[in-house]
Amino acid sequence: MNRTGKQNQLRSVRVARRGEAEPSSAGLNDSKRNQIDGSRGSNPTNREGWLGGLMTDRFPPTVSLAIVRRGESRAGSSDGFTLLELVIVLAVALVIAAISLPIINKTLTSMHVTSSASTLAGIIQSTRYQAICTGCPYEIVLTPASNSYQILGESVVTSSTAPPVCATTYTPPVNSPVAVKFANSDVVFTISPSSTLMLNPSGTVTTTTSTTIPAIFTIVFSPTQGTQTKTITVSGVGNVRTQ
Repeated sequence: MNRTGKQNQLRSVRVARRGEAEPSSAGLNDSKRNQIDGSRGSNPTNREGWLGGLMTDRFPPTVSLAIVRRGESRAGSSDGFTLLELVIVLAVALVIAAISLPIINKTLTSMHVTSSASTLAGIIQSTRYQAICTGCPYEIVLTPASNSYQILGESVVTSSTAPPVCATTYTPPVNSPVAVKFANSDVVFTISPSSTLMLNPSGTVTTTTSTTIPAIFTIVFSPTQGTQTKTITVSGVGNVRTQ
């Protein structure tokens, strides 16, 4: 056999071997693909099957199974809080409440002091105007023990034969028959020189013991907790000032 014949024979052998290798390689790839598709199944959510098939080529079977199960545990875990987290949040809330509660109480008490002083100042002014309008004197009786006041006045007596005159006795008016509480229990007040203010028809303010000499009344409001105070000053001519 000459040289050319040998070359042709070797070429035909190589072609024959190449033809046998290609179906074998194709069959192997189809087998792997069928194995992966079969393990995956008809359900696309079968994570362990198809992931395991994909990972066996790169990782050992034990490692690939652990990775798949770890992914499943993370995907299946539900959002929520642990008991330790809840305890920490509760402890922080209690600390904030303990810090803010005294501040809130102090603020509320300060507001009560201010509102009590404003209320009493308005009562004194309105009663003074009523005494001037009716021409009869009125009294405001303050009771620090109960944080209350009561208005007493000489009612107008009318007659068909005589002009109207003031009664000689003080009685509670119809719109305020009993003592009225005007301050909360967390507020205390003191008054001097007397606990009863007499408001005369002339507009002056006197005590019950000296109805002709104007007096200056000082009413001091203070909280049971805290240092803020409010002072009402009533001059002898009826001017009411709050500071």
